[in-house]
Amino acid sequence: MTSFESGYGTSWHEATAPGHYEEEPIARVETRVYTLSPERMVWAGDSETFDPRSMREVVDSVVAAGVKALEAAGLLAVR
Repeated sequence: MTSFESGYGTSWHEATAPGHYEEEPIARVETRVYTLSPERMVWAGDSETFDPRSMREVVDSVVAAGVKALEAAGLLAVR
């Protein structure tokens, strides 16, 4: 057994033992914007919200990031 293989089992045990890792919820959303006629995609973006407290927080975060990105791409008028 190589030194990597011998250390792997020990490291895995320590990393998965209670108290050595935490789970953090992440909401990932893909947004696509299409023209109506002719139908074609003109923009797509991915966003992540870390440890959201509510669905409302996820929606607000995704909308704010999407509006900012669409304005930067010149697809929305800057407010």
